[in-house]
This record gives sequence, C-alpha cells and structure tokens, in this order.
Amino acid sequence: MDTPVVLSHTSAYLVLHTHNRQAVVHNALTNPVDPYGISESGTHARNIAARIRVFLGECGVNLENEMEIDIAVPTSLDRTSSAFFKSHVVGTSCSSSELVHIAPGLFAVGGALNFIQAATWMEPLELIEYGYELCGRYELNLTEARGGYRDRRPLTSRQQIHAALANHPHMPGAKRAHHALAFVRDGSRSPMETALALAIVLPKAKGGLGYRHIVLNHRILIPQELKATIRSDYLEVDIFAPHRNVGVEYDGDAHSELKRRTHDADRLAILGMLGVSMRTITASHFMHQLDFHRAMNSVAALLRLKLPTARDYQLAQNDLRIALIRGWKSHND
Repeated sequence: MDTPVVLSHTSAYLVLHTHNRQAVVHNALTNPVDPYGISESGTHARNIAARIRVFLGECGVNLENEMEIDIAVPTSLDRTSSAFFKSHVVGTSCSSSELVHIAPGLFAVGGALNFIQAATWMEPLELIEYGYELCGRYELNLTEARGGYRDRRPLTSRQQIHAALANHPHMPGAKRAHHALAFVRDGSRSPMETALALAIVLPKAKGGLGYRHIVLNHRILIPQELKATIRSDYLEVDIFAPHRNVGVEYDGDAHSELKRRTHDADRLAILGMLGVSMRTITASHFMHQLDFHRAMNSVAALLRLKLPTARDYQLAQNDLRIALIRGWKSHND
C-alpha cells in the first residue's frame, strides 16, 4: 500500500476530537526517527493499518478491532482492496491547505473537508452544531457522556468551508453541507452559545426565529468619551445583530459572584449608552418550555420580528429547545 495515507470521515472526526493529539503529533513530526513506521515503503496494508492504530491509540482514539480505518482517495482507481481500510473517493486531489499532517506518511482531512464528509452521516441539526464547533473556540469531549467540552482555536471557518465546497462540488455530502453552512457562524465559545445562536438563526418552521444577520463575539470599541467608565478598550457581545443594534448573551452562572455581577452591570450600562439593546438568556430559560418561549419572544421583539402565533410553531420551538439541550452536562453550565 502506498503512502501517504489520508484519514477521512469518522476516523478524521475522532482524531480532530482527541485531547492529546497535539503532543503526539508534535512528537511524531519532530522525532528524527519515524516512531510509527507508517511511511516505510513496501509495507503491507495490514501492517500500515496496525501502525496507524498505534498512533491513534496514543492520541486517545481506540478503534474497535473490526472497525475499518476511513481514508480519502482521489479517484475510484485509487481505492484499496484491503479489508483494514475503507476508501472514500474525494473526486479531486486535496490541496495541502485542506489536510493536516499528523505523522510521517499520515495526514487527516482538515475541518472544512470533514464538515462536508460529516453530512453523509450526521442529522441536519447535528451537522450545523458541528459547523459551529469547527469554526468556534471549543471542541466536544467525546470521552464524556454528557456535555463536556474544552477550549481550543478554530479548526476552520465559514470562508474555508465555502472554498472547500467550491473545490469539491461533487463530494458526497456537499449539497447537505452547503445547506447547513448557511446557518453556521464563526466564533462560538461553547455549546450553550451555539444553542442560543441556533435558536435565533434556524427557520421558523424548525422552531427558530429565522433571523440570520448575526455575528458571534462581536467587539464593540469604546469611544474616547466613555473610556473613563471602563478598563477595557472594547466590549464583546456573545451574539450581535448589527442591522438592529441588538445583543443577546448567554449566562450559565446560577449564582454569579458579586464582582462578576458588578462588571456585568457596568457593561450593560455602557452598551446601553452606545445604543445597543441587550437581552440575557440563562440556562434556566432553556430548561423550561414557557420560560424559553417568553425569552425568545423578547429577543424577537428587539429584532422587530413577527413570530407565528399558531400552536404548531410553539411545538416546533419546544422540539428545538429539547434538541439543543440534549447533550448539556448540567442545568448550571
């Protein structure tokens, strides 16, 4: 089997979620001696697969013995007949910017391509959430049963995913990925912030507000005349609607410290002076149907949106609420 090997689909998804990958990858690429031997020429596919499994295991990915390793190949002629690998035809060659080098002779598709590939197995809402994760500053901890996540730099962006879709328009999943990307925004810092954004941008038919003109963690500069009122040169708003000058924030703290509450009060006062209308949504709003319904009605009022009054919309909104919080670790996150 020829190398390099490019991990894709589920195998790449698992690699992109391993907490220990950076240290393992750094060691693999800087070690003067190839620690895994994946790149050795003339190696049988069985042995390459075994060596890749060793690498993945050190990263924290434990593939079941019968589980094939997903790999990307340019054309159907490049498929391998090995029972240890499952070949996925990309259709065109991947550029170096679309891949992540993880070990000698071993790459993984980057976040943009993996988003497209994920459209072949993820449900629509799950795919959109994955887009927020890839383009955001957090990643889910797959080893925790419910709601664990950790901070990290964005793995891709909406712009890069758009470019990948343009480069690979016929890749399986491209059409669904293109539709999902319309609801993805860059810069989310947590699954809860993502949930709030989705409650705003998703169509009314799906229980959202149907308002797409938002940016996440938008910085508002403090003008000179107000700099004496706050220490920072700017304020960040979780979700900002620039066309309406409206901000929406998620607050998961059940009992904030006095110092934090004081800071938040000062912040809201200054944003008010700047003409920004603010609404804070808490974890408790998400936990109860009526509270969530009223909270989203208030956001809609600030955005000057008219929502359906039919029972079907309220049912769809509640279904969305339940779906958005399905993986939350606790009510106080």
